[in-house]
Amino acid sequence: MPNYNTNPQKYKKVIKEKYKMDEGLVEHLNMKSRIYGAYVLRDEDDVSNDIILVFESIQPKTPIMNKDILDDIVELYKKDLLLLIKDIDIQKPALNYAEERGY
Repeated sequence: MPNYNTNPQKYKKVIKEKYKMDEGLVEHLNMKSRIYGAYVLRDEDDVSNDIILVFESIQPKTPIMNKDILDDIVELYKKDLLLLIKDIDIQKPALNYAEERGY
């Protein structure tokens, strides 16, 4: 992924092509990440408690973004995260919540 700080036009082009995000949305992202890792943690008892866990970094060569390390982190904390979600009385935000908060 291109570096936003050195080549913002190329970064926006790649994000638009790869993730279908328009330029205006990319401009408002607080963190111009260059590498992503995402996991879905499924709650077998209640699909509404499923978790999408995203790791991201602006440094593509950071050691933590290694797939094996992320797999280990997710496996280590998966049960705790699912229990946490079950224990919290979650108020589900409105669909426009992320836009209002600037995410």
